[in-house]
Amino acid sequence: MGYKYKELYKIKANKLIEAKGRLSVIEQKLLATVISEIKSSDKDFKEYNLNITEISEFLNLNSKAVYEQIKVASRNLRNKELIIETIDEKGGKSFLVTGLLSSAKYKEGKGCLTVRIYPDLKPYLLAISGKEPPFTKYRIKNILKLNSSYVIRLYEILKQCEKMKKEILVLVN
Repeated sequence: MGYKYKELYKIKANKLIEAKGRLSVIEQKLLATVISEIKSSDKDFKEYNLNITEISEFLNLNSKAVYEQIKVASRNLRNKELIIETIDEKGGKSFLVTGLLSSAKYKEGKGCLTVRIYPDLKPYLLAISGKEPPFTKYRIKNILKLNSSYVIRLYEILKQCEKMKKEILVLVN
């Protein structure tokens, strides 16, 4: 089967990569599939429909427990908080505490997971032009074989730094 997510890109603002919050491997990969559904021309978030068979293949889920694993990951993405910190031109600090998914629904027999993304994430995922805010882009297939949430996060940080001219990387816990 020609699996579509392998060829899609994940694009998100660097502030989202730098945000504080922990996700499991399954949650990170499920979120990557959702983000890959966003079109560059989108002005607002929509309901995104994900094929359960493709998701289970992408996430490398146990076929007997797919429903339960996707339900748990969707619920966790709905409930987890993400903290995005910013500093304005004058040095003023601010933060945003938000979630990732505002809803996720699945109906047995439909083979589709329908999700909505929190509206607060619009500036970090929609109409990313490459100027403001800076963004990072990579092929989703590059995280397929990564089996640690820390390795996926490190990969995103390194991809973020790839465009920088400096060779110094400071990792903060």
